[in-house]
Amino acid sequence: MARCVRGIRSKRNSRIAAFVLIPFLLCACSAGGGTPPFGSPSTSPVGGLPSEIPFSSSNGHGVVSLPAALSAPAGDSAYAVASTNQPSGVPALPTTGGATSIFYLSLGFSQPTIFSAQPGISYTLVGIDPTKGPIYLAELQPGSTVWQQPFAGPAETFTGNAQVLISTGTTSYPSGSPVIFALYQTINPIFPIVLSPNTVTLSTKGQSIVVAASAASYSGAFTATSQNTAVATVTPSSGTSFTVTAVGAGTTTVAFTDTKGATTTLPVTVAFAPIVLSTTTQAFTSIGQTQSVTATVAGYSGVISAVSANPNVVGVTSNGGGNFTLNATGMGSTTITFSDTDGTTAPLPVTVAFAPIVLSVPSQAFTQVGQTQSVSASVAGYSGVISAVSANPSITTVTANGGGRFTLKAIGAGSTTITFSDTNGTTAPLPVTVTFAPIVVSPSTQAFTAIGQTQTLTATVAGYTGTITAVSNNTGIATITAVGGGQFTLRAVASGSTTITFSDANGTTQNVPVSVTLSGGGVTVPGAPWTITELGSGSFTAAPSGIVSGPDHNLWFTEPTTDNYGNMTLGGVVTEYPFTLPTGSKPTAIASGTDGNLYMAESLGNAIAISTTSGFIITQPPTSGSPVALSVASNGGMWAAVLPNTLCPVSVSGIGTCVTTPSTALSGLANGSDGRLWFAQNGNNTIAAMSIPSFTFASYAIPTANAGVSSLASGSDGNMWFTESNTNKIARITTSGIVTEFTTPIAGGVPTALTLGSDGNLYAIDTTHNDLIRCTTSGMMTVISLTTTSPQFLTNGTDGNLYVTQATPAAMAQVIP
Repeated sequence: MARCVRGIRSKRNSRIAAFVLIPFLLCACSAGGGTPPFGSPSTSPVGGLPSEIPFSSSNGHGVVSLPAALSAPAGDSAYAVASTNQPSGVPALPTTGGATSIFYLSLGFSQPTIFSAQPGISYTLVGIDPTKGPIYLAELQPGSTVWQQPFAGPAETFTGNAQVLISTGTTSYPSGSPVIFALYQTINPIFPIVLSPNTVTLSTKGQSIVVAASAASYSGAFTATSQNTAVATVTPSSGTSFTVTAVGAGTTTVAFTDTKGATTTLPVTVAFAPIVLSTTTQAFTSIGQTQSVTATVAGYSGVISAVSANPNVVGVTSNGGGNFTLNATGMGSTTITFSDTDGTTAPLPVTVAFAPIVLSVPSQAFTQVGQTQSVSASVAGYSGVISAVSANPSITTVTANGGGRFTLKAIGAGSTTITFSDTNGTTAPLPVTVTFAPIVVSPSTQAFTAIGQTQTLTATVAGYTGTITAVSNNTGIATITAVGGGQFTLRAVASGSTTITFSDANGTTQNVPVSVTLSGGGVTVPGAPWTITELGSGSFTAAPSGIVSGPDHNLWFTEPTTDNYGNMTLGGVVTEYPFTLPTGSKPTAIASGTDGNLYMAESLGNAIAISTTSGFIITQPPTSGSPVALSVASNGGMWAAVLPNTLCPVSVSGIGTCVTTPSTALSGLANGSDGRLWFAQNGNNTIAAMSIPSFTFASYAIPTANAGVSSLASGSDGNMWFTESNTNKIARITTSGIVTEFTTPIAGGVPTALTLGSDGNLYAIDTTHNDLIRCTTSGMMTVISLTTTSPQFLTNGTDGNLYVTQATPAAMAQVIP
């Protein structure tokens, strides 16, 4: 007899207490005992059951918990039930979560026990003791008749959506006689889907691979879906064998699912082979030059095409078989893009850079009318025609002699440019100046204090024997009479200012300023008690020159001698930045743009530098000549006055289309109250204004000849104001062109830089005398001597004070009116 463990009976009622069964052993105690007839324990799904079980009551039922060792396979759960006459003790059977083992123990019942099966679940009956009589199974299908069959043992399986009737087939058993059987329930578990192969890598468009899907204890179909059909597709959508096909480069996953809810994914990678070019870059040096290029793709036999981003620079022709010919058509840079039908591309950068035109001289200076100079122009590897043209034939002409040889001839005083060109579009400029010996007049200026006073003036020109003439620009103020031999008599006529212009046959002129100052003149001397404080001394690497109040409220300046620039706070803290341009660029004028950047004119670098307030130069667009002044126009754009005779719009994108002015020797630039851009043309001694956007000009003569205008500013009275450095005057011009000149109270004064102060007055610098001049809009002037030497430029700070850059020592002067 097998070992058994007796249950513990409750003292309060006759219900059967719970039993604990030892692993792999379920015993029943009876009078006769018995041995199971169905072989070894391993033949049972739960390891086999013995034939006897101790039970302390002949009537009752209860639930018996099975130990883990008697349960179904790992991960399942198990239950056991003991009952006498009714199945009321049978618990509800779980139907989810893998396999479940249910053990039903019946003890001597006289009526059938009915158990309801669950759809899709298999049940196995085991452990029946045949010594107690035959056991029958009856499967009741809905709508069908009842059938019975003896239990054959050791186990019998049937499938659900039915009721199962379990009975002894007899009623002869006395109450309490045990009949032992168990019902083993297995819910079909979910097994993982196995793919073969479990990863896929494809290398060409249209390439495919077969993938098989399977799962243990599963014979149904699987569904498959590509997560990115632009990379790979999968067919069919349902089955057990699938084809994965490459569509485009990239990665995706194919999701597989069975009807039991199992899922898995198949990683798919489509990586096309790259296009390999026979060369990675190409440079041409002349139009018509060609180069062969081969493009190949490993494992690819389709067509490869190529296209030029700019056929005007380089064209490309396919020769078949991945062979191509590049052809240079113009100067510049472009990219040839090679492509295959897989969508793979490969860029080939191409440049066409022609050899420069080399001139035998970098510049030319003439000192006499009719003087000539030979110039040769050549281009390495070029045999075509080279031509040349003068920007101003009235100053210098150019004649081609063939073979790249040319003759320059001086015609008149001034500056111009000879531009040499070849058929490739390459150009080379040759700057030319014609500077005649100056007319020297003694004395160079004249001041009268009474009407009728006279002064003898002598005019000479070195190496010149021709006639010299003199004209008074205002005979109502002073007259001039030729005496002979270069001598002239100057006579005061009335209070005011004028200019005597001396001329020779070469076209050279010289202006002599004349003032007639009577008692009650419009000046006051000395200056008011202003406060002057020197700031930043010892902090500057070199002398600051140009100055402007920046958008960050700091004072920004240039240092021409060191090619640097920087800023100073209103408290005097100096920060300098290196000028990242060629040495000798010499930044001078500086202006604040409406875009929040600082603009600087490179007087020798022939460029405009643009900097952020953090000291980062963002562009250096080139100009055609030397920029001398900058100003914001009425449209908000920045403009530059460029020698000899152009006005150019400037932005971070570069230099726009420049406009040629009526005359040369531009100086000063300021936006007027009438919306026009005002500037001086010292080449013809006029003040000019340009309308925007029509770019039309109006020029107004300055009464005093050779005024030498240095600076312009828009006044608080709506007029334009300017300084005449050669005539010691500060002048006013209305928007209709009426000029009024005011002589400064400084003897031999040289007013230069000019700005509008916060108090509505005009302020000018006299560099020669280290003075600051305040001029009201009525022409009344006040002079104050600065405490330092060599003042340069000035600006109005955001704190309402004036700030003056100075050379000796290198510092700034703060002037508080």
